[in-house]
Amino acid sequence: MACNAEMEDTGVANAPTRPPTYRPGRRKPRGHRPVARPTREQLALAADRLDASGYPDSASVVRSVIEPGGWNLLSESSQQSSNLALTVDEKLKFDLRAAALKLQVSLSLVAEEGYQAVLDGLWVPHSAQSGGKRTRDAHYVRSVLNVRVSNDLRERVREVLPELSERVGFKVTESSIAVQWMMDELGVSRPEDLTVAMQLQARQSLRDYWVERAGQRRVTFQSVVEDGFRAVLDGSWDFGRVTPTRTHSESDPNSKLTVRVDTDLMKQIEAAVPRISGRLGRTVSPTILAMSILKDRLGEPAE
Repeated sequence: MACNAEMEDTGVANAPTRPPTYRPGRRKPRGHRPVARPTREQLALAADRLDASGYPDSASVVRSVIEPGGWNLLSESSQQSSNLALTVDEKLKFDLRAAALKLQVSLSLVAEEGYQAVLDGLWVPHSAQSGGKRTRDAHYVRSVLNVRVSNDLRERVREVLPELSERVGFKVTESSIAVQWMMDELGVSRPEDLTVAMQLQARQSLRDYWVERAGQRRVTFQSVVEDGFRAVLDGSWDFGRVTPTRTHSESDPNSKLTVRVDTDLMKQIEAAVPRISGRLGRTVSPTILAMSILKDRLGEPAE
């Protein structure tokens, strides 16, 4: 008997009349499957959750790994490290992380470079401040920035802190070393800090001499340079009478010296530089002026 029933019109041309046949051994699809987030994003989310749950040290470990270059911390030689909790302004914390991300560097590795620079005698903090403010204003929001530093480096730096503090004339701490070095290296200013960092190069023997002299006089490089800049602007100091400093040598290499200067004062000096250069008949820059001021005010070691 012929079947007169008609198939329902689905509106689809060549619509299948039966379920598709699957080849033996082929897994049937299970519908929509969510796409996994990138590993870095998942770890960042895990770090945020650890922070929110009251485990900042664990969160620090995770963030150290996902920072650019952070995978190096997983090497066997980097296992002997510990967390260094730095109390800083929340904006400073954000700015440091943003700068590290932009430059593709790890904050932990940058901090370790600062420790090593102190031990090598190539750098010292330029003030007693770390990332917090002694006088907190309405804009200050206390936060903690965690970095990991080699236990060996931390132990060796702790041993030299008393001598270093006595030499520079103010208390130097692990926090001031880590925070100021990261700020200087990454080009980050303290929130509401109306100063700009000058990066100077001086012979190591000369820089060490200046550090000792500044400590003896209880002055900072910032106060010395700013006082000199004002003297240049008001004409009470003759820059032209300062002789050039002796250049570095293999036995006395250059080392970095960071000096912070009031932003407005720096703008005035930058505006005055062309006039000073024209009067002296040679190129002058704020850096050259700062070096000459330090030499004039703090002197030079005997040859």
